[in-house]
Formats: sequence, C-alpha cells, structure tokens
Amino acid sequence: MTPPPEPLRQLPFTPRPFRRETIGSFLTRLASANRIRIWHMLQLTAISAKQQRGFTPATDDWLGWSPSTPHRIAALAGRPLTALAAAFPTVAGFLADPAHPPAPQAGKIQRACRHCAAAQNITSMVIVHARPHDYLCVRHRLWHHDICDLDLCQLPQVTDAQRRHDQHVRKLPADDVAHAHQQAHGIIEEWANRSWHPDLTGQWQRRLRLIGTADARHPNPWLNAVTHPELLAVASLLLTARRRGIDVEHEAPSRLGFPYQPFPGEPLALSLLDPRKAIFTENQKAPIPREHVNPPGR
Repeated sequence: MTPPPEPLRQLPFTPRPFRRETIGSFLTRLASANRIRIWHMLQLTAISAKQQRGFTPATDDWLGWSPSTPHRIAALAGRPLTALAAAFPTVAGFLADPAHPPAPQAGKIQRACRHCAAAQNITSMVIVHARPHDYLCVRHRLWHHDICDLDLCQLPQVTDAQRRHDQHVRKLPADDVAHAHQQAHGIIEEWANRSWHPDLTGQWQRRLRLIGTADARHPNPWLNAVTHPELLAVASLLLTARRRGIDVEHEAPSRLGFPYQPFPGEPLALSLLDPRKAIFTENQKAPIPREHVNPPGR
C-alpha cells in the first residue's frame, strides 16, 4: 500500500508504551488520545485496509504492514525507532525479518491492572501479554478476570504466596515456569472437581466465605483466586522435581500446607513421575477412589 500523502509529524498527545503492551493496544490509545478514528490511524501508519476489520487492541502481529509502518508509528508517537522496537517485540521482529510472522508469545492477552496503568497517567484500558501470574496484581491485591476485579484484602495469603513464588522462579526460564503453571492448573482443577483432599477442600470453602462467594463452583474466577496459593505450591514442586528428585511424602505437605497423601492415581503424584510431561487431557482423567468423590459440605 502506498503511504498516505499526509505529512507525518508527532501527534499532540503521545502516550508512553506500557510494559508488555500489544502494538494494537498502543495504536488504539494513540488514536483515542488524539481523537483519531482507528481506520485513520491505520492509514497514517500505512497498514493495509484489509486489516482494518480484524484490527483490535489485542492485535500484536504485522499482518498488512508496509516497510514504512514502524518508521511512521515512531514518527507519530514521537519516539526513536530503537525505543519503539525495545518496547514492542512485534516492531523489533518486523525490522529484523519482515518475511516471517512472529511466533506466538508465552502467556495470554489480558487487560492490565487499571491501578498500575493509572500510576502512569493512563486512564484507558491497556491490553498486555500476560505472564503466568499477571491475573494477580500483588501491589494492589486485585485478581483480574475479564473486566472484573476481585479485592483480595481479606486473603493476604494469596499475594504473600505470589511474592514468595516470584522469588523462587526469578532466575528460571520463562517457558519452564509457564509449563509448570499449566500443569499445576490442571492438577488444581482435578483436586477441586473431585475433592481428592477433603482438608484442602474445606480450606478453600473457608476462603470463599471470607470474600462472600461461598456458592462458587468450578469453573469460577473466584475459585481460581482462593486456590492460587496451592497452585503456586504445586508449580514450585514440579519445577523442583525437574532439577532434582524429591521425597513427595515429606516435602509436599510442607510446601502445600495441608497433610498431603499421594493416593494411587492422584494427579500430583502422577505429574511428579514425569514433571516435564502434561499428564491429563480433556479425555483422559485419573481414576479416583470412590471415597474421595464427594467434597465435604457440598
């Protein structure tokens, strides 16, 4: 596409990029701050008209870009091209090899914490590439789900567990951490759905009562929040098992905070046999003893 004839100049209002923000979110905020329609912004940045219908704040690829697009974004945003490339991996990837589309980034697309954004004078919604734990803002004790936030002030153990976990994994490869979180999420789902450990189920129910969601059933974002400390403990066990052998019967109870018993076929016990492999799929669940099927109080 031939770049539009309009002369490029820095726009009057140029928001700063947010950490791990998508390029679509940044262009949307840039357009909104200057009262420009998004289709006009795409014309100014020489992005193909074919991409206008599919363009959203979650967009983070270079489909439809022309060779001049990164330079035009930098000019409109009033930032050096090197700074723009450092803030947005999509821009850096396009400049390095425009012929090959970017590989999917780890994590998912989600809304950034509105309080963290407000601290940078950002009042509009910011879309970011979330790391495995970015559904929880430790600083503001908020659990993020879609456009809703759950105040975790009544559950300080959730944010405390996240801080300890961050210290534990800060030097580990991000892909290993993401994979351990994915495995741990599946294990916690099994524990919640089938109540493998009644003591733990009762603990989760007490937390739900504290935040006024005692009737929550899986799947539920608030149930995800109250089970988060155990999810982190399971992920930590899986990461440790990748590096060395562990004594499950002695180490697991101290990490998990309840009298853990590795029953035959129990999800965590199976996962620790091969911590690099996902044990469960949608159509393959562990057999479970009849006495552990019904959770207490349900």
